[in-house]
Amino acid sequence: MSATSPPTYDQIYLKAKNGFTGDATVWNQIFQYIRLYPNELFYISSNRAWSIGHQIVYHGNLKLLQSLLSLYNERNPIDIESKTRDTPNPKTILDVANERKERFREQYEYIKHLFDQDKFNRACKAYDWVTVDNMLERDARLLNEKPPYCLNYFIHYLVLYGDVRKLSDYVLRSYQFQIHLKNADGKTPLVLAQEQRNDDLVEEIQSLIPSGDRENATMNDEREDDRSVFVDSPPTTANRQTSVPTTVQQVTPQLLKNLTCTITKRIFVDPVKATDGKTYERSAIIGWLRGNRVSPQTGEFMDGVLVDDIPTKNLIIELRQRNLLP
Repeated sequence: MSATSPPTYDQIYLKAKNGFTGDATVWNQIFQYIRLYPNELFYISSNRAWSIGHQIVYHGNLKLLQSLLSLYNERNPIDIESKTRDTPNPKTILDVANERKERFREQYEYIKHLFDQDKFNRACKAYDWVTVDNMLERDARLLNEKPPYCLNYFIHYLVLYGDVRKLSDYVLRSYQFQIHLKNADGKTPLVLAQEQRNDDLVEEIQSLIPSGDRENATMNDEREDDRSVFVDSPPTTANRQTSVPTTVQQVTPQLLKNLTCTITKRIFVDPVKATDGKTYERSAIIGWLRGNRVSPQTGEFMDGVLVDDIPTKNLIIELRQRNLLP
């Protein structure tokens, strides 16, 4: 390969397929090529069955794989579940890593966990709380992790979801957020909530910040966030108990406010969500709508459609069972 002519895809593919053959620059050449042509990491030409990415994993170059993943983001996405053209069973990089795990155990564990992170992040984006809850039950580390190519951590998605009760629900379930985590845009959850102009979420997040840190909580300081994408030791009952508190001492004022009807000024008994997006006690909002066709909170027009607010009702039941509500 001359210094003046750029390498072709086939040349780079063959380098990846052959692996390290004594040329100390071979892996750097592959990295520089993919940096220029990111869409070709998992591209498979018509005369091949595997991609460059699958070949890298076959040879166990975890360091190169991690460096390449850092090139991608949500504006330049990557699909780590891309498959080979093997017949009858196409393979993902996890399948390849699994086949080579006796030789490259660390790589297999990393990619296996990366696939979990990727699935969890996609569930967060879709606000698929069932999948989120099931995955957190199996591996609580996912709470404060994300793939290197994804924008947000779980807590950022909770902010974007916009309902403070959902964040409060996870706090009350004894999940411990790293409250200063910055997303790929450098924004903490508090900064993101302030940008969303969601006062309820701002107040709830501030209640989670140690009092000594609150003054600097909105600043773009140089505090390092936890950007690691892999933890060597798998989650165990023991290490979950040491990292996550087992009890919640009190219901925050903000949570109590959000469990209280703005009309009756009492904790909900039969909460319903109205078309203004707010939750009310059923009998109270029905009585209000008999004489009004505007929201008691926003002043905007609203109809009489009401939907049971099951999450709020279930949360109140749970809190009462734990003697955290009267």
